[in-house]
Amino acid sequence: MDSRRLFWLLVVWLSMLLGISVESRAATHTPLEVAGDVAQPIGLRMQLFYDPSGRMPLAEVAAADAAGRFSPAKVDIPSFGHLAGATWVRFDLHNPGAQQERRWLHANWPLQESYTLFLVRPGGAVQVMRNGGEVPIAERPLASRHVLFPVELDSGESMRVYLRESGRAGMVLDLSLWPPARLLDALGMRTLTRSLGMGVTLIVAVFAFFAWRTHRRFGLLYIAPAQIFLIFFLIGYEGFLLDFLPSGSSMA
Repeated sequence: MDSRRLFWLLVVWLSMLLGISVESRAATHTPLEVAGDVAQPIGLRMQLFYDPSGRMPLAEVAAADAAGRFSPAKVDIPSFGHLAGATWVRFDLHNPGAQQERRWLHANWPLQESYTLFLVRPGGAVQVMRNGGEVPIAERPLASRHVLFPVELDSGESMRVYLRESGRAGMVLDLSLWPPARLLDALGMRTLTRSLGMGVTLIVAVFAFFAWRTHRRFGLLYIAPAQIFLIFFLIGYEGFLLDFLPSGSSMA
């Protein structure tokens, strides 16, 4: 009796695992429906392909996609460290509504040198946009220190999206679609909170210096440069130091 019960429990457990696997795979391949006034992370809908040469054109990448060589993302924000070639992301979008939808695709990693977005529409037309550290801010699709791409879908329209990322920075794929006004609000609030954090950090640095002057303990003095470094890191992560970096082919 106990063995039968154990057998059926094992069958139920395996069935549940199979169902979860099938559901996850189906969610990965279904298009992301662009709707509502909220942010929509790309997350597990991403399909990934690594080009070690870094020189494959879109036609070859699309052929690799058709041959099933793309792999589904295993986490919402894949991070691979430095890769010598190029990493391609593919996902599908669909507008089920009765009016045109406009979104900004936000790549939340402004320190990468090169992003190239390909919007492939059902008729075969391809729209190409470039962004990243090697593109001067004034020449980006949206003149911003953040990595943003405008995406528009007519009523009932679907499209396939390919995003190529390459460069000397670590490979981070934190992608989401935003209504423009919502994204501006979110980025403004993020800048505010980080500015407050940098202010507190600066106060700690000044306090550490005066504490060292009072007690002459070098351990207190070491805190100050660490806090100053943290401030510059936060400023750089927000993209405000990009003006001091070389742009163009020197960063390719």
